Amino acid sequence: MEYSVKESSDKMMIFFSGQLVLESIDKKGNEIIDLVVKSGKDTVVDLSGVDYVDSTGIGLFLKLSGIQKNRGKSFKIVNLSDRVVKIFELSSLGELI
Repeated sequence: MEYSVKESSDKMMIFFSGQLVLESIDKKGNEIIDLVVKSGKDTVVDLSGVDYVDSTGIGLFLKLSGIQKNRGKSFKIVNLSDRVVKIFELSSLGELI
């Protein structure tokens, strides 16, 4: 998993690529959480470069969503492949996309 960040005055966009799985989330998950917390902005996650998300990746998004909700900020996931959409739907997380 790789990611890049683009910020505007009111939102932060995080662009992911690769696979969001245990190994990569363990290495970079806290770094991503810190970015979201420090930004204080609405967050949009772009998964156009992601072909697979496991339960660890889902857990990261749930954590980020909760952080944003508690701060009155929005959290949205966009540009998912059909395969990743199916994973979210099977996990009952369709409201994040």
